Amino acid sequence: MEEVVGRVDDIMAQAAKSLQGAFGIYWPTYGNTGAHERNLSLHVACAFINSGFAVFGEVHTEGRAGQRYDVLACSPDRKLFVAAEFKLLWKDTKAIEMKADIERLRGFKPVVRTAAAAEGAARIGLVGAFSEEDDRYKQLCERDVLGGRVAIRELLEALPNHVRWRTRPLCNHGWHPDRRGRLHLVYAIFPLEDDNV
Repeated sequence: MEEVVGRVDDIMAQAAKSLQGAFGIYWPTYGNTGAHERNLSLHVACAFINSGFAVFGEVHTEGRAGQRYDVLACSPDRKLFVAAEFKLLWKDTKAIEMKADIERLRGFKPVVRTAAAAEGAARIGLVGAFSEEDDRYKQLCERDVLGGRVAIRELLEALPNHVRWRTRPLCNHGWHPDRRGRLHLVYAIFPLEDDNV
């Protein structure tokens, strides 16, 4: 499974590089707002496409038309499914929503037309966010489950200890009058339960 997680991490590095380049050309919002999470899902989806995956947005899970995921990437051989959710980690309520996303991702099952379509497939959950260099970001990256904000502690505790949060720097907001510090992509990659496929 470590090899699969490494493969997804490499794709996330491509997405971060793409975002970094795009933000160097244009900042897409006005006023005291960050780049919308859709920018993150677009660049992650493109990175998966460039790596040969089939990619879909607003995807259902098997048996549940009312439950959707931001992005689903499926390897050409249908042996790897990556279900992803993204947020803007600007406030504690978003950390609470990310924790709920992790729980929803754990229930992901590929929609299959035949039993063979996903037999033996690896299923990976990916939760990510834009974050600035604030106390939430530091607590998350340092995996501080004893101090700091309760919402971030609960987000950290939603994943097993061996799952670490990764970070990729994107751009410095110093030129933008309403934003402070460096923008980062923070994300966690985690295997989903094999018995759900």
